[in-house]
Amino acid sequence: MSKLLLSLLFLSFSAIVKADADTLKIEMNASRISHEDTLLIEADLADDQQVSKLATLHLWIEELKTGRQWHYRYPLLNGHLSASLKVSSSMAEGQYAFNFSVQKKFFSFKGKIDHPIKSDEQKKTLTYVLIAKDKESMVDVVKLNNDLSFIIPNLLFQDSAFIIFSRPGQKKNELELKVETPLDSAFSPLFTISKMMTVCKDTLNCSSTAATKNLTANSGYTFVPQNDLYKTILPTITITGKSKKTIDDFEKENVSGVFSGMSDFSIDGITTDEMSNAGDLFYYLCSKIPGLRAETDNESGMRYLTWRKKPTALFLNEIKMDFDAPLDINPADIALIKVYRPGMALTAGSGEGGTIAIYLKNGDYAKPASGRYRFYIKGYTGVNAEWK
Repeated sequence: MSKLLLSLLFLSFSAIVKADADTLKIEMNASRISHEDTLLIEADLADDQQVSKLATLHLWIEELKTGRQWHYRYPLLNGHLSASLKVSSSMAEGQYAFNFSVQKKFFSFKGKIDHPIKSDEQKKTLTYVLIAKDKESMVDVVKLNNDLSFIIPNLLFQDSAFIIFSRPGQKKNELELKVETPLDSAFSPLFTISKMMTVCKDTLNCSSTAATKNLTANSGYTFVPQNDLYKTILPTITITGKSKKTIDDFEKENVSGVFSGMSDFSIDGITTDEMSNAGDLFYYLCSKIPGLRAETDNESGMRYLTWRKKPTALFLNEIKMDFDAPLDINPADIALIKVYRPGMALTAGSGEGGTIAIYLKNGDYAKPASGRYRFYIKGYTGVNAEWK
């Protein structure tokens, strides 16, 4: 079997195109800002520019003294963005360059079936579910081209998400895909504007009425983005010669927040083969958890779990799933399942039917050929973010 091939493409620039004041307008509420203050950003693209209503605005912040960079990317909807950045108290005092660049593309996801089977040629479709932190899970079907490739255009979500693909009617997910996110390919920006910002520890020593000025070509500053800032398909699979990892190691590295508290019980998918050998995740969970039942919705045909006749909340790598989102995960790709009995409310509305938290194998815990149907992807920066 061939090794997993993921196109981890990074942003780079072949040229910096300066924007006229009438093409890309960037306004910030200050040119000096102190710790814990919030910087407001307004961006507008001129109506006559040859850009789709959906585009992407990249912001690279560079500390002039050290060259350290931060990268944020925002959706430009109808050529406009309103966003805010709260300045962390950890930010060093000094001068920073805010470099804004417009990319014509919007976030999309491309893929192609590797090692197809006969039904792929016949059905020409894949089912997918997008599980994001900031919105309800999205379940849809994507059509395959004649070469069994596909594209899902114009995906909008904040922070990170899981996207899971499956063949229609497949009981055990053994789909293998090659994927890429075209937004992260090398590109030449349509427009770029750079502005200066001074960061201070407190407001008393940071007050200024000076307007934020554009950096000019003869200011001595040249922006060169770092190529490894934004890996968008994670995690890569690495196999090392270290000692064998245990389920306790995995839990220390991957379980956080409210999930790190006491659970009713846990199911180990690393040190035993029982879960890997299960043919169906729903039936396996029901066999291990007394009172848990697998139900089927008569209208949609979707399966879901109930406990004491109440829907059971499901979390995938600590991202909440909708009750009716398909759980098309191969049990062999699961490292850990934490079970919280009914009445243990981890989040609002999650306690009546209990909670099940599923953690997928990654890094040293994963086999080289595992998980080629599910991907962890990074989306857009939230409009209310923190600079730290």
